[in-house]
Amino acid sequence: MRTRRIHLINPQANSFTTRPMYFNRALYSPLAGLMAVSALISKDESEVVLTDENIEPIDFDFTCDLVGISAMTSYFKRGYEIADIFRRKGVLVVMGGIHSSFMPTKALEHADAVVVGEAEFLMSKVLEDLKQGNLNGIYKTSKLHPMSGMHLP
Repeated sequence: MRTRRIHLINPQANSFTTRPMYFNRALYSPLAGLMAVSALISKDESEVVLTDENIEPIDFDFTCDLVGISAMTSYFKRGYEIADIFRRKGVLVVMGGIHSSFMPTKALEHADAVVVGEAEFLMSKVLEDLKQGNLNGIYKTSKLHPMSGMHLP
């Protein structure tokens, strides 16, 4: 079986609330959400590459089967721009995160699929649909995943 390449992306944040300065240096939070998503993807079937645009530029020429973008409301516009670029190149895009969970229909205008809620309950279905060539629409859960038993990033 050919290994899939999945590119997970955190868009650049340029607002004070998402990029606070301390001693003239930007402070960033670890990408816990995208690392948790990465932990849900079988390394036997997929190669996962994580890009934080706050740290390094996105390689829009990176050959991959799927791009996953997580966006908070404070930088959702950049997330949409990234999604649109990859879709124009023919790459499937899944969006998730807080903003997509609150506005899935709008996010779906820029993505092939949207994950609403916690990915722990949805990623196996998303990946199976990707494998079957049937990725689209809104994947939704209203359950909260307990912290115990979570996959380690």
